[in-house]
Amino acid sequence: MESCRIGWRRLATGVYGLNGVLETSGADLTRMHEIHVLGASFGVQAAVSAMGESGGAIVNVASIAAYVVRARSGAYSASKAAVEHLTEFQAVELGPRRIRVNVVAPGMIDTYMLSSLTGEPAMLRSAMEPVPLRRIGTPGKVSDAVLFLLSDAARFVTGHTLVVDGGGPRR
Repeated sequence: MESCRIGWRRLATGVYGLNGVLETSGADLTRMHEIHVLGASFGVQAAVSAMGESGGAIVNVASIAAYVVRARSGAYSASKAAVEHLTEFQAVELGPRRIRVNVVAPGMIDTYMLSSLTGEPAMLRSAMEPVPLRRIGTPGKVSDAVLFLLSDAARFVTGHTLVVDGGGPRR
């Protein structure tokens, strides 16, 4: 994992940083936007190019952070909200080409990003309290949602956000 300024961590799905409103620099905001929003935009462009005329399905990755407002996560949350909104535009524009575009919004998933909670039992219990299923998800649960959105079972679903979070609160 690559460490960056102010606690940034490079992750398989992007970057995350805990920066307060007054500490977040233009470079921090730009990095978050470049990785999440531009990544989703250019990724879709590449996928469409590879699909040709046959159509298909694309799934972007956002986060429940797009809905949940927590101190020191504004840059990350705003970039994930932008990915969700961008997906809606991509779905509208690519629908006539028989291309469906959806987005998954994972909640607390057992990944490196969540390691600060999983190492602290009291913090983990506190975080799970408002989640009806009372557990964190696994990467496999997210991939199941992605596979559903890519499958024929979702052939009439586009521009949709599938939240994968065990039923947690959104606000």
